This record gives sequence, structure tokens and C-alpha cells, in this order.
Amino acid sequence: MTRSIFFGIPHGGTRIPPSVAPLLRPDIDAQFVLSQSDAYSFELFSNLGTDYHALEWSRLVVDANRTPRSRRSSGPVPLVDFDNQPLFIKGKEPSEEQILARIGRWHAPYHAEVARRLEEGNYRLFIDGHSMAATAPARSPDQRGARPLAILGNGGDEDGELAADARTLSCPPAFARQALKLLKQAFDNHPAPPAPHLVSSHGEVMLNRIFRGGYGVCHHSKPEMGRYGLQLELNQGLWCDPHDFCLDSRRLEWMREVLKQWLSELDALRRV
Repeated sequence: MTRSIFFGIPHGGTRIPPSVAPLLRPDIDAQFVLSQSDAYSFELFSNLGTDYHALEWSRLVVDANRTPRSRRSSGPVPLVDFDNQPLFIKGKEPSEEQILARIGRWHAPYHAEVARRLEEGNYRLFIDGHSMAATAPARSPDQRGARPLAILGNGGDEDGELAADARTLSCPPAFARQALKLLKQAFDNHPAPPAPHLVSSHGEVMLNRIFRGGYGVCHHSKPEMGRYGLQLELNQGLWCDPHDFCLDSRRLEWMREVLKQWLSELDALRRV
């Protein structure tokens, strides 16, 4: 049990409440909802021997990794999908009152529970756990590009240092660099089961490239008080087919073993 570490899982849910489902495009089905989630991130991060809190609702309903103040089309109540296509039937888009209601019903309680458990548990490392599409969708800054194995974010530059356009870091640069090194070693130490239709386990592990850290890690890390934070993005093509999102259970278990080694070493660092 890695007792110093707590995971947030904001994008692993796939539930759509009955009040929202009739408002969405008619072609949005369970397969599409899964494709717009951090596919199988709940199944991955909830079985690592760490404490966690997960949002059960789809990010099509509310995106807990966006600041509640944002009103962008990809904000806390998204209006478009990953390919910038409208999510809602024309004329059924949520009003400002409805956006505030969704934030109050799902976004705020998720973060309140994460905050409560972090405070009560005296955790030393908060990890916001995500999975990313193997190929970047149109909405992403790296649109249509092939993704690396993993990206760690502490809000800084590619060395983990404070970036020119940033005000704070979620953990010290040296810790971010050490976490990156340990994650690379964990991948190297655990060869992946053969799976020709999936992403190869030989690839790059990056720091603050593409994803530097969203609302979750920024909101819940308090490095000045001894609670470090990292955003973790893992390539979901390592364990599920990038086209039909069919899960490879052997690969998912392999990914758990990679992460367990990494987390054990991070836990030891944070207990010093």
C-alpha cells in the first residue's frame, strides 16, 4: 500500500444522467462516450494499492479538469467533442444557468471530496490520473500527432522549471525530473506482452510537453505545505485498441505492474 499517494480520476466515468442524454446528438452511443473518456483509466488507477477518488459521470456531462470559471467550448461543461463537433442537438445547448447547475451538482462535489480526503489523509503526493488517445484528436494542441507513452506535468517547462507563462509549480523541478526518470525505468523493467494491434511499449516519456497540468493538479497540490502534485497522462493505446477501444486485459495488468513499481519508488521518496 502506497500510503503517501492519492489519485484523482476525473475522466474515467462513462455515465450520462437521464436529464442530459436526450439533449445530446442522436449518434452519441456508449462506444462514442467511451471514445471521449480517458478509456479504462478508472480500471487502471483504482487497482494500484493507493487511495483514490473518481468521478463516475462522463466528461461530456461535466469536465472536472477544467476551471469552473471557464466558458470555452471545451470548458467545465463542454459544448463540442474531441473533433470540435457540437455535442448537443441544435437549440438544446445548456444555458448559463444550466452550466452553473451542472458545476454545482457534479464538478464542485468531486473536488470537495478530493480536497476533504487529501486533508484528512495527510497525503504527500497527489496524482491526477489520465489516459490520452494514441493519436491526438483535432481539439488537442498536438492535433493528429502520435502520442508518447506517457506525459508527466507539474505546470512547468520541459525541465520541470517554472515556465515564463506560469505562476506556480505543483511540485519542485527536481522531484518532477526524478519522477520522470523513475517512470522511464519502470517501463524499461517491465516488457509489455505482445500485442501487434496496440501501441508499442518502446517510446518516449515526457515532462510538460503537450499537457502541463490541468485544474485538478493545480487546485489540489500544495507544495509549500509538503503536498506535491503531478498530472499523469498515459497512452491508452497501450491497453486498448485505438479504433474500437476493445480492452486487452493482459496489457492493462502489465500497465498496473509498471505503475506499481513507479508508485512504490515515489512513495519512498515522499516518506523521507
